[in-house]
Amino acid sequence: LDEITEKTKEIEEQVNKPLQSLRQLIEALNMDLMEALVAQQFQDLTGQILKKTLSVIKQIEKGLEGLIHSFGLTNESAEKKQETEKVKGQGEVDELLAQYDL
Repeated sequence: LDEITEKTKEIEEQVNKPLQSLRQLIEALNMDLMEALVAQQFQDLTGQILKKTLSVIKQIEKGLEGLIHSFGLTNESAEKKQETEKVKGQGEVDELLAQYDL
């Protein structure tokens, strides 16, 4: 009877060692899965925030376009202003060249 008890304990130890390793492996996998889940939730929240931010920016853009149109501003007036600034700039260049007789 003692021999059977000893053999049973030996078998139990032999079986428990791999089982303990498997338990540790399962626990590690479980932690990795939890980390992946948390990361996925963070990405989902970030995506939602970005979508909301883009929506707000588009609304602001539409509001600004409405203001621009209500004040009668167009791209043409901005282009004319740039041309005028260029002409002023060229005049200054011509004056500078004239000072040095070039």
